[in-house]
Amino acid sequence: MIITKKGFTLIELLVVISIIGLLSSVVFASLNNARSKARNVKRISDIKQYSLAMELYYDSAGKYPYPNTTGWVCLGDYSDDKCWSGTYFENEALKTALSTYLPGLPAGDKVSSWVGYIYRCYLGSSNCTNVDIRWFLEGDGVSCGRGTEISGSYTNATYCRLIWP
Repeated sequence: MIITKKGFTLIELLVVISIIGLLSSVVFASLNNARSKARNVKRISDIKQYSLAMELYYDSAGKYPYPNTTGWVCLGDYSDDKCWSGTYFENEALKTALSTYLPGLPAGDKVSSWVGYIYRCYLGSSNCTNVDIRWFLEGDGVSCGRGTEISGSYTNATYCRLIWP
């Protein structure tokens, strides 16, 4: 009488475990890439919403929002009132001007060491004649969106800007 044992050998189990490990690492890498792209899409959408709000403000006021300074200010509502690694601050005049057209004022999240979006108004005869918005996206050399330009690349980050009109 021959006794046969049913089951898997140790080698078969190790092969199956290694295949599952390999497949899961590929899936997780794809998932992280998809999350990064989704965050970039949200950032580009935020910038489009801000530019639309500024155009609506321009249509009603005849000028772009002036934050009472020609320097850079944060664009959005941040918990600590600072953006871009604490370099710039929120501006109440800008927030008030845009809140009618864009409730909630989305704030950008962290990319590399930079957090958020910044805004600058260029004056011409006491009115904002040009508007400049800047932000970062995840990844090197990724598209900043239609009508925008890449200002530079950093380690795993793309520096974007939108200037108009």
